[in-house]
Parts: sequence; structure tokens; C-alpha cells
Amino acid sequence: MKKNNSINNYIKIKDKLYNANIKNLLDTNQMDTELFNSLTNKDLLSDENKIKLAMLFAKQDIETSEILLNELYDYRFSKEIRIIKRTILGQKIYDELNEKQKRVYLLAIKYGRQFLNESDFESAYDIFSLGKAKTKHPVFNYYIGKTLYKQGRYKSAKYYLTKYREFGGEKTMKTLLYLGAIAEKRGNYKETIKLYDRANQLEEALGNSNHYVIKYNMPRGYQKIKK
Repeated sequence: MKKNNSINNYIKIKDKLYNANIKNLLDTNQMDTELFNSLTNKDLLSDENKIKLAMLFAKQDIETSEILLNELYDYRFSKEIRIIKRTILGQKIYDELNEKQKRVYLLAIKYGRQFLNESDFESAYDIFSLGKAKTKHPVFNYYIGKTLYKQGRYKSAKYYLTKYREFGGEKTMKTLLYLGAIAEKRGNYKETIKLYDRANQLEEALGNSNHYVIKYNMPRGYQKIKK
């Protein structure tokens, strides 16, 4: 009996250390497909780490991501699983573009971001709109919404951000932050808290070391609002 207890304790410790090691690799962004295949024994992965790995591989190794998703049966992660599946779908939509469309996609993302950094919002809007028109890729709804938000055009921004949220891909967490910020500017603090907290929860479940830290900028009474 004592020997069996020792074995069981060893298994528990090994499982704990293994999952801690996987989390460390995720947090330092050093996990890649080759490392995963050489080091991992999926039987020892916690569901929490399978979720993180599935999200990590959703664009770089769809097959591995889908294998991990098929091993998840925990209803607690239904929303996270949907985001991962939609991230995979976004990658598949990109993969099915022809070469000319892929070039438009990549250039629109590259230069659109550059224009945003330079606060040239009109040019950013134009190039993101062109990217959407030429590729039909849903990610451009996010980028157009982000651009409109930075222009202070909150009603239009909400429209495009909501469209992207309905798709639900990799930009979902950031989309929730922008929608939360719009709600905050309109004084809808109850909705703001709901959106910010949801973004934090999803990033905690799906992300790595770059968790969003949301600090509410609201009247003191907001703490009394029921979530």
C-alpha cells in the first residue's frame, strides 16, 4: 500500500511539474510545433494548457490545434473553443485566397497598421476598406472598427467591431476592449465592466504572458454596479 501511495504521489508531482513546464514555454513564447511534438505527452496536459496550446497553434499548425480541441470536452471552455475554431477558420479563409488576394491582404495589414501608428486615420481606413473589399476577410472589420474608434467615430466603430465580434476570431479580446471603451465613453459603466471583464477572462484562458490589465476609469460609484 505504501508503495502504491508513493507511485501515486510521484504521478501527481510529475503531472504538476509537466504542466508548469508547458505554461513556462507558453509564457515565454518559445513553444513551436517541433518543440511541442518532441516534448509533449498530451495525456499529461491539463485542459487549461490544451486550450492555450490550441490557440497558439490555430494559425501556425491547424492540424495540431484541431487535435487538441478534439480532446476537450469541458463545457467550461465552450466560448474559448469557439474563438479558437473561428481563428482556425480565419486562417483557412486566408489560405484559400489566390496569390493576388494574399498580397493585398498582407499589404493592407502592414500599411494600415503603419498609418494607424502615424495617426493617419483616413489612409488607414481607406487601405483596410480596400483589403476587406478585395479579400472579404472578416479581420478587416476589426481593423476598420479600430480605425473609426481612433477617429472618435464611435457609432460606426461599434458597428464594425460588433460584426467582428459576431465572427469571433483571434481579435475578439481586443474587440471587447474597444467596445468596452465605447460603452465607457457613453457612460454605460455596467456594460463596460461586463466587456472588460470578459476580455480579461478570455485572455487569461487563451493568452500567454501578455494578459490585459484593465483599469477602470469611472466614477467611484461604479464599484457598486452589479456585474
